[in-house]
Amino acid sequence: MNCQISIIISVYQSEQYLRECLDSIRAQTFSDYEVICVDDGSTDRSGDILREYALLDARLSVISHDNRGGGASRNIALEHASGKYIYFMDPDDCLHRQALECVYHLAEKYEVDVVGFSYRKTGFDPVSYHGFDQIKFLITTQPLFRMQKRNFRFHRSYWSKLYRKSILGSHRFITYPEPGEKNLVTDFAHTICIAADRPSTLIINEKLYYHRYNPTSISKGLSRAKLVKDSHYALLHTHHYLLQNGGKNELRYFKRKLLPHILRGHYKFLTDKTLDHSGAKQEIGHALCLELSDLAAQNLLGLRDRAWRKYLERQRISAYASVP
Repeated sequence: MNCQISIIISVYQSEQYLRECLDSIRAQTFSDYEVICVDDGSTDRSGDILREYALLDARLSVISHDNRGGGASRNIALEHASGKYIYFMDPDDCLHRQALECVYHLAEKYEVDVVGFSYRKTGFDPVSYHGFDQIKFLITTQPLFRMQKRNFRFHRSYWSKLYRKSILGSHRFITYPEPGEKNLVTDFAHTICIAADRPSTLIINEKLYYHRYNPTSISKGLSRAKLVKDSHYALLHTHHYLLQNGGKNELRYFKRKLLPHILRGHYKFLTDKTLDHSGAKQEIGHALCLELSDLAAQNLLGLRDRAWRKYLERQRISAYASVP
């Protein structure tokens, strides 16, 4: 099916909100799209819901396979995508009804490769756009350096941007090389690597996406140690890509800005009050020690991160971690 936009959704155990997600797509004011849903080995009613919607709407197709993780599922769907543009979405979130029309209009009018937008964590305002030319925007070929800006921010999430398919090239969501090992923290690596290629990017502040905090989602259900491990693998992949393809400014920004920001999230796991048993903290401490040691060996740690490494060693939060 040739179309303008291919929407890709990896679905796993998403029956609670999946209908709302698909309904928000079918309600779009833009209609020239296809939806490729990958049922990633769900054991709930997600697969049944997808097949039901595929019968209702010929634009929606379903691919089913065993559980391999969201990144692997999106990679498979990308091989089947026929759209001029690619949009990745999560199965428990929703789109503003004019979202696709808005980003497609901007991409075509200004001939950019990426359109980035913002999101909200609560329900949508009943706002309607009467044309999109009044929307304020920023165009840049250095979106990487806008990842921590407050205004016209280029978010790390894969679901906050529309990509021209031709610029994705060989970019795929990262996966572990070992069979059966799933990396479930892949979005920031995918976004950073594409941004480092300096694509022409238009960024708006409009909140066109409803991102739901779902405590039963894959990332929320992972152990903190698994999150650290997966994120660390993604960081190494990102650094390797920047070494091969990025410039000095991209590498400097990654080391001084993005890496410390991501690591701060890992440190917070140790003070998480919901972890009421020492075994979990020991497991997290072990994962952090391994991560910081590996990053130190590659000279990627700043002063604060080196201090955290010494703190973990002194406190011996992970009694079985070997910190050189």
